[in-house]
Amino acid sequence: MGPAPTARPPAAHSLSLRGRSTGLLCWGGGPDGLPAPGQPRALLVHGFLDQAATWHAVGARLAAAGLCALAHDHRGHGQSDPNPPGHHYAFPEYVADLDALVAALPPGPLTLVGHSMGGTIAALWASLRPAQVQALVLVDGLGPPTLSDDDAFDAYQTFLDDQASPPPEVKRLPDAAAVQARLARLMPSLDADTLALCAARGARPHPEGGWAWTQDPMHRTRSAVAFDQRRFLVHLSRLRCPTTLVFGATGWYLEAVPVGRRIEAISMLAARHDLACGHNVHVERPGELAAVVLGAAGGSAT
Repeated sequence: MGPAPTARPPAAHSLSLRGRSTGLLCWGGGPDGLPAPGQPRALLVHGFLDQAATWHAVGARLAAAGLCALAHDHRGHGQSDPNPPGHHYAFPEYVADLDALVAALPPGPLTLVGHSMGGTIAALWASLRPAQVQALVLVDGLGPPTLSDDDAFDAYQTFLDDQASPPPEVKRLPDAAAVQARLARLMPSLDADTLALCAARGARPHPEGGWAWTQDPMHRTRSAVAFDQRRFLVHLSRLRCPTTLVFGATGWYLEAVPVGRRIEAISMLAARHDLACGHNVHVERPGELAAVVLGAAGGSAT
């Protein structure tokens, strides 16, 4: 799709969903910074320990092509509230949050795009709400690696040990410049505008000094609920919209995840794109990914 268009920063919102504050970014919406009723939109669902702002280069391109783009922060990520103490994170909660978000938006044709963990969430929700999704794009997003029964047992034990231990320490950096430098090392492909947006939304001053990441440190503990491929295959088989797959051909995902059976389960597979990049496709190849999303949504790249 060529160079990134010059774009205003996305409109930022804080929505009350399921009794919690959820951060939302919108590119190309109406005067209120949200999609107008009936306006086609793409909802961009981020992955684990990521945030909505990393979609900026994709969202700006989609908006320049006439499609409203939205991205929310999952609970405990970015600008969204964490879970209360004593509650852990699990896929059903993320899926229910997505369900509440779509219900809170003005109605309109929806293309759902999910990266990594966000792809798993998007696929689960699209299978459960088939009438609400016009097209689905999964970016390295066909679920995590499968655990053996023994590994799942060990994960449950680790969960109990984690819950019985003090919460993980909040990691701090000395100042805002250090936050940007750290993000630049983690994602060297981030453009300057996206880097600044991610730093502003992904860290905040800490009461005891320095800057701390907004991500809930409880994400560094183990989940008790192991991913179940058998059940996930049922969800994939019940997708009722054209589904496009995008993979980072040089990343870890295709080596770690047995995608073959999962792809076979999708009855309405529209296309597969293997892009020359690593796992963070939306950061490394935003123009190519935006073009794929526009194609899936029935639009045209500019």
